[in-house]
Amino acid sequence: MESASSGTVNPADRSEIALDGISESRVTIRPLVVRSLAAIQASTVARKFLALLLILFFAKGVVLTFVHVPYSGHDEVAHYTYLRMVAEEHRLPIIPDLTEWRDTYAETNTMSHDLIPAVFWKYCRFTTPDWGAGCVGSNRLKYPAYAATLPPRNDVIPMGWVYTANHPPLYYLVMTPVYWLSASQSIEGQLYILRLAAIPFGLLTVLFAYLTTRTLFPRDRFLAMTVPAFVAFQPQIAYEAA
Repeated sequence: MESASSGTVNPADRSEIALDGISESRVTIRPLVVRSLAAIQASTVARKFLALLLILFFAKGVVLTFVHVPYSGHDEVAHYTYLRMVAEEHRLPIIPDLTEWRDTYAETNTMSHDLIPAVFWKYCRFTTPDWGAGCVGSNRLKYPAYAATLPPRNDVIPMGWVYTANHPPLYYLVMTPVYWLSASQSIEGQLYILRLAAIPFGLLTVLFAYLTTRTLFPRDRFLAMTVPAFVAFQPQIAYEAA
């Protein structure tokens, strides 16, 4: 009675309290597990197949992320530069107007277009020929070229410009927080993180294919399974979503 009135707790009581806490957590977790298993068992064959497809698509995306050489994907150098401008400069890249660019270059001998950073010169072979032409073969340039002359009139043209600037900005705005969170990584490490962050877009594409098929053909199990499977195993979709 004294220990109770003084606010102290008997060690035996402490163990009972701890055991009670564990029992309560088990009581809480167990129904969740049971309900989850019941939901899986009650799912239709098409939904179970969809779940398997999503798991396989995710696994394939992770593998593709690390199998492919950094920046060897479609225009990854230019896409990264676009994202960097949105995240760091809070603006969109601009495709240079050739006449205005030449006038500025003739007057000031400076290049007024948005440049792909020189740090990506080691990956220039994965860019378009206007920049990548100087980085292959025996005539490889040591430093990136941002202007060139064309024979026979020696017309000057810009090089190394952000040729993905014609893309809408939504994707880059969505990926900006990922860029900020991974900014301490190397450009290679950051790319791997950005590739992984793109996998959910592919998963949503597969899910959208399933939901669309179910809406248009609600009773056709064959289409409900084959259409999302076709999308999930379409190489281009998996490649772009990693």
